[in-house]
Amino acid sequence: MKRADKDRKKRWRLLVKVADRLCLLGTSWDCGELARLTLEQLEFINHRLDVPCYLAACPGSGKTEVVGIKAAYEFSTWTSRYCGIAILTFTKSAASQISERVMKYGGINASRHPHFIGTFDSWLHNYIFQPFGHLFIKYTGRNGDKKISVIDDDSRAGFLQGFKTKVPGVSMPVFANQFSYSATGIPETTKEELVTIIEDVQNREELKRCKVRFLKSGFATYQDAECISYKVLTTRKDIAKYIAKRFPVIVVDECQDLSPAELKILEQLQAEGVAVHLVGDLDQAIYEFRKVDPVLVREYCKQQKLLERELTNNFRSNQQIVDLCQKIIGKDQAAKGAGKSMCSPQCVLYEYTDLTMADLPTKFKELIDALGLNPSKCAILARGNTTLSKIAPQNDKKRKAVELFAAALDSYFGTSRKTDDLTNALDQIGKSIAYLAFDGKGNHQRQYCPDEIDPVQWRMFLWELLRRSSSLFPFEDSGAKLTWSGWVSKLKQFLQKEWATLPFLPTAWGVAETKIRASSGTAKEQVIGALIERQRVPRVRTTTIHDAKGETLDAVLLVSSPDKRSQGGHFEHWIRPASGNEEHRRFAYVACSRPRHLLIIAAKKLKAKDKNDLISLGLAPTVDLIGAVKKLPEGDSISCPTVADPDVHTVAP
Repeated sequence: MKRADKDRKKRWRLLVKVADRLCLLGTSWDCGELARLTLEQLEFINHRLDVPCYLAACPGSGKTEVVGIKAAYEFSTWTSRYCGIAILTFTKSAASQISERVMKYGGINASRHPHFIGTFDSWLHNYIFQPFGHLFIKYTGRNGDKKISVIDDDSRAGFLQGFKTKVPGVSMPVFANQFSYSATGIPETTKEELVTIIEDVQNREELKRCKVRFLKSGFATYQDAECISYKVLTTRKDIAKYIAKRFPVIVVDECQDLSPAELKILEQLQAEGVAVHLVGDLDQAIYEFRKVDPVLVREYCKQQKLLERELTNNFRSNQQIVDLCQKIIGKDQAAKGAGKSMCSPQCVLYEYTDLTMADLPTKFKELIDALGLNPSKCAILARGNTTLSKIAPQNDKKRKAVELFAAALDSYFGTSRKTDDLTNALDQIGKSIAYLAFDGKGNHQRQYCPDEIDPVQWRMFLWELLRRSSSLFPFEDSGAKLTWSGWVSKLKQFLQKEWATLPFLPTAWGVAETKIRASSGTAKEQVIGALIERQRVPRVRTTTIHDAKGETLDAVLLVSSPDKRSQGGHFEHWIRPASGNEEHRRFAYVACSRPRHLLIIAAKKLKAKDKNDLISLGLAPTVDLIGAVKKLPEGDSISCPTVADPDVHTVAP
């Protein structure tokens, strides 16, 4: 029997097995979604829980969906009431996506006790650090409460003045939350400006004494929590055995983001019998500033003898984009791309000059309009904000929190009230509050929800805030149209009252208030006129590669920095990384693997050799974006081999 026929029969057998078990749960799911599962996906779903494995998933491989189905599949026959499976990832939004998949296939109660679905941090804090961390750091607690307060490494709260070290020859003191406790006892930091100071042997003892006082007073950073949890597991084997019994199986999604301390924790638990399953793409590891290193993850997989499985079908990007990504990351093996592409060519090289660099957003917008693509599903990416600042339209650069808030009200209270308007209102008010209350930190895919807040709670808060802000709309006072200056005054009064009722701990009102102001030169402009002008020109988002990680987009313009001073932002860093810095290559891989249909790499005027090297990746050179990329008629779309089995059509729940 041919290999293809064997695989077809095996795939059908595994598919029926999964469908039959999920049917027992009585949930309603689309049988067509299961029918599209590949043999690779089904093999992972059916993989034995007691055999640790590493699932190497390429971009766009349906990894989150498969992890969700795997969880529902295993939960369906789980009988213990006292131990469960921990499914861990690294952001609340990613955890929510997995939970949604589990409930979709397993029912509303599928992910509840004794199982855990959430971030690695929250699991660590709930089950190891908070219950047992005080034993290691000798924290006696306050009024019987031994809960340790976790302090952000950027915090400068007043009490931190008591936990600082004056370093000889350095003007600024080093605060205890700027560096972390480490497994080796040597202070570590992710802040480049402190590396030399902390590595100086003469400073270490004083810094360690400061950190010990900090910990014994009941404070720790997130990095401290990881190292202390590891120490708890190594010094108290009884606790390690307890955790292993409570969670005999741990699945880590996005495993490429595991820190060295987190790997050590998993290693200790695996030594106590825990079956660890890792899922991710090590070539998408782009958090080296947090000491994340995919080499350490590979070594862990090898030392712990994790069986390796693969997901090699990319359902997101067309074949040309997939092939280019393979070349960037230096992989020889073939990978399958999505079935069709709607334009030709799909990978383009465009050269800009100092004079034309600022025109990139306009040219890109004109091109995606010509192709009939949705601007909200396209993005301009760069390594850092320095490059983005050189191409962002001037009106985008100046967009303040007050303008975002006003635009949100205009969308929410406007006459059309279409779904897109309501979604836009949530996005804009979410971005405004994230800027005012959380220093701009938030997930744009979840209305700019900060990582420490549950996305559902955040969305409900935004809805309520919009509803309560009716007094700020329309932008008039006694029939007269308000200027920005007049409206900002009303907004300040409104937000000052709201600040005390926020369901989370934001930036202090005094700090936030300083950000509530009109843009320079606009104080006397009418609010409604400015909003109408903005609505005439839909914008394409400009953002960093880090921010776009995990997204699916229709088209991407990846902009190389004009010179090599950018750390990992110049095209040479991507194709010829210096000093073995493979993370720079991974930046390009993450960015180039985001689009479905079109990838454009823009670089400053190139030398012949550099141009040839970029063309060899599969980029088609062009002197003008408009007209260089053609939309293919529906019937002429470029076809690639489909990855799903065409013979499987019916799996009835």
